[in-house]
Amino acid sequence: MLNVAVDPAFRGRGTARRLLAEVLHEAREKSIEKCCLEVRPGNAPALRLYRGAGFGQAGLRRRYYSDGEDALVMTLELS
Repeated sequence: MLNVAVDPAFRGRGTARRLLAEVLHEAREKSIEKCCLEVRPGNAPALRLYRGAGFGQAGLRRRYYSDGEDALVMTLELS
């Protein structure tokens, strides 16, 4: 598992979008066909980022986080 975050002082500058674009670029170069991630349903900025990159909701993991919150499972086909 890999957690990626942007320091609050640097949010809103496109850093997360550039990081995600680079990760997806590397995945495509390595012929990875599908990306999958989990995100909190209440994390609106992350949901906008992932949906904007083409991710779609594929499922739900109940009580995924240590505080009992569910996680949305999102996927993106790269091929």
